[in-house]
Amino acid sequence: MSRSWLYELLARYRAEGDAAFEPRSRRPHTSPRATPPQTVELVLRLRKRLSESGLDAGADTIGWHLAHHHRITLSRATINRILVRHGV
Repeated sequence: MSRSWLYELLARYRAEGDAAFEPRSRRPHTSPRATPPQTVELVLRLRKRLSESGLDAGADTIGWHLAHHHRITLSRATINRILVRHGV
C-alpha cells in the first residue's frame, strides 16, 4: 500500500467515518468526448421523420442526412449506439 493511498483513506475516514471504506465507483465524473445532447436529439428526430415517411431509417441514411443537411459527421457505429441506447 502506498503512502499517498494511506493518507487518502485516512482523510476519507476522518470526513466520513466507516463509510470511507465502502467500495466506490471508478466511473469518470464527466465524458468530454461524448456526443452532444443536441446531436443525439437530432439523430432521434431524423430517425422518427424518416420512419414516418416510409423511408430507410438506418444508421447509414441518418449519417448521410446529418452530413449533407446539418454538416455533422458521426460514424455509423455512433449513430447505431444512440439508436440502441434509446430503444429505436
